Amino acid sequence: EKERRRLAADLHDQVCQSLALANIQLDLARKSTSESKLADKFNDISDTLLETLKNTKQLMFELSSPSMHEIGLSSAISEWLEVQIGNRHSLKTKVIDNIPDNRRKTLDPNVRAILFRNVRELLVNVVKHARAKKVSVRLEDRNTNIRIIVEDDGIGFDPRAVIQAGSKIGGFGLFSIEELMADLSGSLRIVSEPGKGCTAILSAPFGVDDRQERD
Repeated sequence: EKERRRLAADLHDQVCQSLALANIQLDLARKSTSESKLADKFNDISDTLLETLKNTKQLMFELSSPSMHEIGLSSAISEWLEVQIGNRHSLKTKVIDNIPDNRRKTLDPNVRAILFRNVRELLVNVVKHARAKKVSVRLEDRNTNIRIIVEDDGIGFDPRAVIQAGSKIGGFGLFSIEELMADLSGSLRIVSEPGKGCTAILSAPFGVDDRQERD
């Protein structure tokens, strides 16, 4: 825990500040040139720097935040949703945790980590593409499985067309999420159509014993 926080501080004090300074210097160079092609290249480099800075800040946030082992999956989702989505993008957000305490304790750490990553990517997709006003995450206990439902009121899409096209969600495709869930003996189901929002349902066994029962 102490090492994670030290790394987060180093990222802030060194990497983030260096990236921000490089972008300022690049902007000054862009303004000093009259060649349009060169200015366009400067803009492309600036966009790359800004994207790298954003990703570094995201990593810094994750390193400095309490671990999921400490606060649990639903609290980690709530914190990330509020800080990274709600506060930055003016979305109404809600997390509903219907999993009993005794079941929550049986959730395998590897399953928990992959579910968090997948939920995070689905939420990033909502921000980038859905034009939604509201998004919710609901956690449910379904016998041997944990089920997480991510729902938004955005513009919707054709799930089959998106998956077949290999469309990316922040560099992490729906197909890749499906593969990760399959590795857990779980699944991803998308319910959506143009103009009617989207519901993504992640389902996976709570732990190794539950997976063996399914096998």
